[in-house]
Amino acid sequence: MLRSVSSLDEIALLNIFLGIMASIGLAYIMFLLLNVFPYFKKSRTLMLIQVIGGLSVLLGIWALRIVNYTKESLNSVYPLLVLAGMSMIILPLVKLRLFKFDRSLILQALLILLSLFPYTVVHVPWNFVPGTFVLAALLFLIRFPLFLTCLSPLGMVLVNIASWLWVIFAWLRYYLIQTPLTCTSYALLLIPVTSLLLWDFSVIISYENTRRWL
Repeated sequence: MLRSVSSLDEIALLNIFLGIMASIGLAYIMFLLLNVFPYFKKSRTLMLIQVIGGLSVLLGIWALRIVNYTKESLNSVYPLLVLAGMSMIILPLVKLRLFKFDRSLILQALLILLSLFPYTVVHVPWNFVPGTFVLAALLFLIRFPLFLTCLSPLGMVLVNIASWLWVIFAWLRYYLIQTPLTCTSYALLLIPVTSLLLWDFSVIISYENTRRWL
């Protein structure tokens, strides 16, 4: 019983930590865009759309973290919040040519979506399906700093590593279904933790560089 409670506490802490790191990265991206958008026409409308999208993604991420910890049934609204919010963030960037769908991004997104197929013969919770689309959507945010001229060569390397770690996690996350959780399960959780840490570092550096230049 004590071991079970301890495991739940550790998973709760990891879920909170992942949520905090994702929130920090998203917040700095929004701060960065708020610095850049005033230099474009009709920026106020686009900024409002992106702020709403950012709040939607933030709410969806925390809702999914809570569901993942409590093991409650997944409400389909939560993944939709993330996907809709991501669309509201990305589409204005595409309109302003601040974001483009390069080959690496398309390849990584496809690999994340393809991670569903090897497990079609394995019984997995249905929430892994919308969860896969959420992972693919968050990949767009992870790779966004690559399209900024203020990102250093080191930052580019870190973002590329972070995005590939995200893809690897998408393929290995099914092992987290094991009950009780094993040491391998905890080791796998270090993959998204490392990915988000690298992403946060790159986004913060990009924001600081942009703030100095503008």
